[in-house]
Parts: sequence; structure tokens; C-alpha cells
Amino acid sequence: MLTRNAVLSALSIILLAIFIIKFRTKDKMYTIKIAYYYNESAVGLDPANIQTINQANLIENLYSRLLDYNNQGQLECVLCNKFWTEDNFIFFDIKKGIKTKNGYELTSIDVIKSLSRLFVLNSNTHGNLTNFIHSHDDIGADKNIVKIKLIKPHYSQFVLPLLASMDYSIVPSISINSKNEIFDHENTFGPYYVSKDSNEGKLELSPNLHHPFYSAEMPSLIHIAPSDPREFVDSFLKGEVDVIDITNYPRTVNYEKLFNQKEKKFTSTSTTPINTFFLGIKSETVKNFTKEQIFYALSIVKNKYLAFRTYGFGFKENVEFIPEMGNGHLNQTQKSQIVSLRNIKEKPKFNKPIVLGVLESSYDKVKDSFKEVPEILVKSYKEDPGFLPEDQRPDITIQTTDSSFNEDVSMLSYNFSMENMGKNKRDGDIWIKNYIDIESKEERIKILQNLFFEMLSTPSIYPVGASPYWAIASDDLELNFPKLFPGSHWWKIRKK
Repeated sequence: MLTRNAVLSALSIILLAIFIIKFRTKDKMYTIKIAYYYNESAVGLDPANIQTINQANLIENLYSRLLDYNNQGQLECVLCNKFWTEDNFIFFDIKKGIKTKNGYELTSIDVIKSLSRLFVLNSNTHGNLTNFIHSHDDIGADKNIVKIKLIKPHYSQFVLPLLASMDYSIVPSISINSKNEIFDHENTFGPYYVSKDSNEGKLELSPNLHHPFYSAEMPSLIHIAPSDPREFVDSFLKGEVDVIDITNYPRTVNYEKLFNQKEKKFTSTSTTPINTFFLGIKSETVKNFTKEQIFYALSIVKNKYLAFRTYGFGFKENVEFIPEMGNGHLNQTQKSQIVSLRNIKEKPKFNKPIVLGVLESSYDKVKDSFKEVPEILVKSYKEDPGFLPEDQRPDITIQTTDSSFNEDVSMLSYNFSMENMGKNKRDGDIWIKNYIDIESKEERIKILQNLFFEMLSTPSIYPVGASPYWAIASDDLELNFPKLFPGSHWWKIRKK
């Protein structure tokens, strides 16, 4: 039997241990300010309608998916304990104990409602489940086991990666109103939630203590600092922000300033070179001009923009959309044909100019650069012409998008939905449906290769080159971001 002194001594030790733990936890708490190009309220954020990488990566921190890619590029469970396939079914064992800030716990009902919601809205841009299942009734559950019935068993190889896309984030049912709108970004199933909103994008994010990614070592408060991306480097060098997010386009002239200076120490990380800088060509332009005229104009625009040095830091020129060793990259014969098409040695005769669309902010500079090139007419737009419906676009637009090393249906679906690859959303959906019906991966890769050859030779897209995405942080921070894709994994940031 313990004596009174022994009990008091044991209690003292316990209280001291609790004090030390609390002291150390408090000591680890820290706030960071992230330079991020997002200047509106969080109210408009919705996994079912993602148009930009800035929307996607904010959603990545607020809403988790059943599956996600780890830093090694392997699929792993986030909101599930495990997943498996049997015949034409995929099963997910949903984790227990995942809650929102207010204590609402994740169940299979939330998963079914979030996935079914995509069928009703039909607005998501990164792949469509309707290609793989008959209806939302094929998504069901037995207690906490969610099951998805596929049309064909081999569809699982497409659906599993698709479920890692931001579109397939799981939203708490209590955060969705009767109009199927998300009205509450404070109760989320992600590693962070919006603790303070702002119409100007000055958001504050706080950690969700009930999420699998939670750690006392992650930032205890994140301030989103929206501004002009061209000012991010100066803001960082002045100490006004702690992190320049990986979503920021790393304009070479700005990032050279950062990497060449010696006064401020910093840490950095970069992805593989997947940020593709390309010229988009309107499908009607192909009917109105000859190939020689189009490729000549494209080569002029390419050289002008290379001289502007607006491409990403670490940029390398390339004539392909898919990187070497990626699924669907051109064979040597195809690549030689594309190089030949792009190599117009004699200027063809033009009866009318090709229109190049640019934003108002760069119009004067671009117009002056082309003043001795009558074959190209520079036109100013208030909004990015590359995001306009295709029938409202100029002949040529300046664009960036992500390429992929994988057989990436999500990437194709996004670019088809944005009408970047010579197909509208309807024709793109038909192409994808025919593609996924082919069981042989070898045959599919040949079809994918032919698709990119067709786009490059038509041309629908004209790659200029690719660069990595870069994330920058104060020297006392470790970013721990993935290398294979531009993920803003803010919950992985650690104080050194």
C-alpha cells in the first residue's frame, strides 16, 4: 500500500511532466506568413469547381481525400485505414476519430455525399467518375466500409489515382447546405480550417487537432499574404513573409534576384520540371491559316517571350509536352517531324495578321516588341485570354500548365475541360471514355503518344519549355514538400 508521501511524490512527478509537456508544446508553437496569389474570400472555394492551382492548393490544406500521394509518388490512405479491390469493386475502410473543429466526426455518409455531389454538380475539372461507374447509386457503404462499384474491373487503375485529385476532397455533410453549396470552411476534414476569412484573401488558417496529419510541430497559425506575385521576392527579402508558396510562378528575372543575393539566407525546394510554358492555338485558327503561317508566327512569339525571360527559374526549352521517360512522350521519328514543322526557314506570305492575346498589364511591352512584325497583331485583354471560352480567345495565347510522367487521366481531363488541347469538354470526355475502355496499357500508351503528336503537329499546343516549381522559406524553416508534383503541404513545415 502506498504511503501518503509516496502518493504526493507521484503526483508531483506527474504534474511536473504535464508542465514540461505543455511548456515544450507551447515553445514549439509558431506562426508563419505565406505569400500566396489568392485575393478573395474563402467562400468561393469548392473542390467541385477548381479552376486554378491557387484554389486547388488552398483546398488541399482544408479538405483531405480518401487517398493522396506521398513524397515518393505512391498512393496511400489519408481518411481510410486501408483500401482494396475485389472484381469490379473498390473498398475503403474509413478511419474513425477524424473530426472537424467543432467535433463532427467523419463517417461513410460524408464520403458518399461528397462523391455523389460531383455527379449532381457536374462541374469538376480533374476527371469524371461518370466514366467509370453507372450512377452515384454505385457508391455505397456497409457501416464504415465504403464501396464503389465500377463498370469494369480494370477501371480501378484509373479511379484510385483520380480519387487523390483535389476534386474528390471529402467535405463534412454539416458544411453543405440544401443547395449543395459549401457554406462553412471552418468545419473541415483537412489538416487546417479557415479561422479568419477576408474578401481580399487575407485568410488565417488554424490546425485541425483531430486530423491524422496534425502535429504539435506544424505551424500553429498560417497567415495568407496576398499580393502581386512579382512582389513576392521583395516581400520575402524584406522579411514581410516567411514562405513563398510553391504555387507561385517562379519568374526567372525575380528568382535570379533571390538566388544571386547573399544577405538573406533561405531554404528552398523544387519539383521536377513539370511546369510547362506553352502557346495555345485556337482551333478556328488552324482553319484560317496554313501550317507554315501558324508555325512561323509561333516561332516569332516563342523567341520574343524567351527574350522577355518571363519563363520559370530553371527553365529548359523543349518541343514536347510530356517529359522524356513520361508515358506518352514522342518516339524519335515523331519528335523529328515536330522539329521539322517548327523549323520554318522562309517567311510565308500573310493576307491578314494572326492575333496574339495578352493581359493589359503587359500589353505595352509586348506591343512594342512586335511593332516590326506586321504578321502578328497584339491585342489587350482585361482577363487572361487563355481562360476564356475557346470561341472568344485570340489566335494565340500564352499559357502554363502541368505535364505529367504518369498515365494521368486527371491531367488530360483538366486540359480538355479548359479547352487547351484542341478538344472541347464534350469531345474530351468522349476521348477519355474510349481510352479507358482499352485494357492493355501498352496499347493505351501508344494512343496517348498519338494524341500528343496530333496536338503538336496540328498544332493545338506549342510547348516552349518547362521549369520546376519552387518553394522558398526562411532559413529557420524546413518545407518537406513533395518533388513530383506542386503540392502545398503546409502541415509538413517544421521549425528547425
